[in-house]
Amino acid sequence: MHAENCRGCHVGPRVSGSRQHHLAAGLIGGFGTLDPRSQSHRDAHVVALIVSSGRIEPRRAHSLGWERNLYRLQAPPPGIHQDVIDHLWSPTEAALPDLISRLDTRQLKQPEDTETLRDYLAAAVVRHPSFEDQAAAIYAAQGKAAPTGDDLQLVRLGALRRRYSCTQLAMASAP
Repeated sequence: MHAENCRGCHVGPRVSGSRQHHLAAGLIGGFGTLDPRSQSHRDAHVVALIVSSGRIEPRRAHSLGWERNLYRLQAPPPGIHQDVIDHLWSPTEAALPDLISRLDTRQLKQPEDTETLRDYLAAAVVRHPSFEDQAAAIYAAQGKAAPTGDDLQLVRLGALRRRYSCTQLAMASAP
């Protein structure tokens, strides 16, 4: 199946790399001011409370809500890209600014916007740093050791598989 036939599949540059966002930079940017040179919500100027210092500081949206290598597989199984979780996130993050604008004006496109919102909610839980603690608690209740490293990432991927189509997963796994 070609990418253009896959609802929600992202064609073009994907979110990837070692700075992996658990909060969509494009969504954070919706609360700020667009940079006239970029017009991307990821590059928007926002004001943020920095928890570690308690100070309020100006920042760029892409500089918030990320951790280094939070989802990257260190030794991915054959056929799985090391950044598959980020690749699955790309189409959802790209769609969020327009979705939020339509939500604000109550002009949703159905069923596309409902699907994007569901994708975002499913991914937000799996992508959040607290997912590791949640997975550990579930495994402990089953008498199992908590997943760590790539095993934790594969648990994340398994949770995402229940939401995303096989075609989206195949495209996200491609190098």
